[in-house]
Formats: sequence, structure tokens, C-alpha cells
Amino acid sequence: MSYRVRHKLYLIASTDEDEDLVGFQRTADTVIQTIRTDATEGKAETREVAPSAADEDLEFGGIGPAKVLYVETDQALTLKLNGGTEVFNLTPTTGAKAKLFWEGNFTQVQVTNPSSTESAIVTFFIAG
Repeated sequence: MSYRVRHKLYLIASTDEDEDLVGFQRTADTVIQTIRTDATEGKAETREVAPSAADEDLEFGGIGPAKVLYVETDQALTLKLNGGTEVFNLTPTTGAKAKLFWEGNFTQVQVTNPSSTESAIVTFFIAG
């Protein structure tokens, strides 16, 4: 069985609220769309990451390696990939979630909640 993953990215970066001064754009006509059919398993989960939690593994549930990774969070988080030491920061803007979509080869994802007072609600999806 194949696990089909389709993603679409629409992006506009402007320096004004009316989006007249566009610095970069992928419009609906030129949007990048990819359909992957090489994954055989997928897993999605929403979980709470406690304040000051460090290097918590996002459970892959036997999927290995993952080829697609999507993470969203309502609070700042740091991530480490594949047992590495390099830290990636996810920081949401006011009223929005921080989101990360990455295609690659993932054997482990660890999250750290740098807040000492706020829990983070994290939703993630992997396919491999």
C-alpha cells in the first residue's frame, strides 16, 4: 500500500498591508504542487509539550526513515533532527502557529519547549 502525500505552497511576501509592494510571490498560477507516492506509512499526532521539557522525541510509531515531516506549534519550540546537535527554532507570530514542512530523510525529531511557564500544543505528521 502506498501513502499518498500531496502538498501545495502559496507564498506572497510584501512590505505593505495591501500587498502592492511584493518582494517575492508564488501565485495560484505558478504554485508548486507535489504528489508523493513513495511513502507506505503515515502518522499524525497532537500532543502537549510541557514547560521546560527538553529533547522530547516525537514518536514515529515504527516509521523509519520518515521522508515527509510537518510540524506546527502554538508556542516557541526548538527542534533537533536525526540525533544531531544543531537546533532549529520554530517561533509563531501573534495569533498564528509556527509551521515547518520538510521533505528529507528523518530518523528522529526532538522538541524542546524553552518556556518555563507555557505548554506548547504541537501537531505533527510524518510519512515514510
